[in-house]
Amino acid sequence: MEKTDPIRFRSAQEFMDRPLWRRDVNPSTLNPERIIGDYEFTEAEALTCGLSGCHREHWHGFVVATRDGFETHIGRDCAKRHCGLNWGELQSQFRKEADDRDRRLWLDGMLTVRDSMLTEAISISREIDTITQEVKDVLDLLRKERDIDRAFRDAQRSGGTIRVEREVDKDTAERMGLKEHERHQLETVGSIAAIGVTIPPPGSSTLPGKRIFLALKDQAIPVLNGLNTESLRNLSHRKRQEKTAEVERAQESIGNAKQHLAAAKRFLDPENLKGIGKFEIPHPSQRATRILRRFINGGDDGSA
Repeated sequence: MEKTDPIRFRSAQEFMDRPLWRRDVNPSTLNPERIIGDYEFTEAEALTCGLSGCHREHWHGFVVATRDGFETHIGRDCAKRHCGLNWGELQSQFRKEADDRDRRLWLDGMLTVRDSMLTEAISISREIDTITQEVKDVLDLLRKERDIDRAFRDAQRSGGTIRVEREVDKDTAERMGLKEHERHQLETVGSIAAIGVTIPPPGSSTLPGKRIFLALKDQAIPVLNGLNTESLRNLSHRKRQEKTAEVERAQESIGNAKQHLAAAKRFLDPENLKGIGKFEIPHPSQRATRILRRFINGGDDGSA
């Protein structure tokens, strides 16, 4: 009998459609030669054992080839009970073949995703590094004027909403029944989208983009660079799981970088940054005026 890779059957129909499959096999004459594959269904997908007289319903089991030239399915417990002393040997051989199959498929899968993921990680890390510097340039400009910097920090705390203080005139305050301390109210005059790209995580002074760049540069890219046939071929099941987890974390880092890059582009859009020009600064200096005008004009301070 030609040997093939063990099959993980995804449905009962997959093995029932095989030309050699038989139902109601007499357990006393069952003479299994090899385990072809296994299956693990949900409880709702339970099926009756393929042996005659065994009416047990199960959802975990094996498909076996017999020396008589046919195939049938048998539950795990039924196999132990009806297949005799050689069942342990058949199961051991099956597990070895299944592990070889899983290792090869896993290796093929890792090597398939490596090149595309690595190319993407390198490309997006460069974009993140560049755009994070652009975000920093905006912040550095705002910090040149304390009052503008303070107004921007207020916008950061409010999630991008720009509020200015308005004094309610005396007649309106009297009609509204406002007390003296209630006559100064905050009015929303605009917003800055994606302002979160300018806010370091709690306890850190590093911009989110810098942290994302370092996660790609120091973790994701080295992991992907290390994926090669020589380093992966003989890994144990546990080590394969660990390596898979590393690749998944690298993939997550790439996903985070994509989201951050999109957000940073929204933040840096000149139309979005026009919101900074709506800051109301009491008695602004000439430099503060130029800075605000620059954002109002979409990057041009009008000095030309």
